[in-house]
Amino acid sequence: MKIKGFIILSCLTVLALSGCKKEPETAPKPDLPVEQTKKEVPQWLKKSAALANISPSSFKPSLYRPILGTESPSPKIIGSYEQNGIRIVSISVTEEDCNGYGFSSCVNFIEQTGKILTDAETESWGKFKKVDSGYALFGFEMGEGDGCSAHFGETLTAFHLESSEQYKLYLSVDTGCSDQDCLGDSAENIQCREGSSKTEKEYKVYSHGKTEEGQEINPPEDLKKLIESRMKNL
Repeated sequence: MKIKGFIILSCLTVLALSGCKKEPETAPKPDLPVEQTKKEVPQWLKKSAALANISPSSFKPSLYRPILGTESPSPKIIGSYEQNGIRIVSISVTEEDCNGYGFSSCVNFIEQTGKILTDAETESWGKFKKVDSGYALFGFEMGEGDGCSAHFGETLTAFHLESSEQYKLYLSVDTGCSDQDCLGDSAENIQCREGSSKTEKEYKVYSHGKTEEGQEINPPEDLKKLIESRMKNL
């Protein structure tokens, strides 16, 4: 017992002489009940659901995403699809275009066999584009560059209407030349030396909406063909 007391005293003495400060002990913060972290159904979602002819009662308090941009008092439909018992509605809830530079605030609904899927609780899928090869495609773009270097990127969410599988796609195109082959005396008229410009195209596919979300994967064959066809037009 004496030895143990000596060790404690020595430790306190060393702390006092060295000027070290003992980290204050803090009690662990209790986890808040789930109900306290949820938010009421926002007005933009109620209005969007009504516009899409979906009962607002379909939505319960949850962690709904914030809207990026100036919320519009009157949301508007910017894309729709209805065929074979499947209905898709894409809505802009902002005064600006809900598809911004590299992001989106569009709100989407997929109604199928009485089940409603939406991106109101997650990041936006983007603006509805079309149904292709059994996939509903949503997305947004970004691009920048000049006469010597340019980049275009497209972010897509592909929703397989039969299996309900979701995939996140990143498609990119880079065009340009080296500094040595970049000609011109001002930013407005620069261009690549004839024959020196090169184009590189790339795509990546990630699982989305499943337990393995975020993992890069090899796409199913039908999705791969869809992507390759789309890449030709970029």
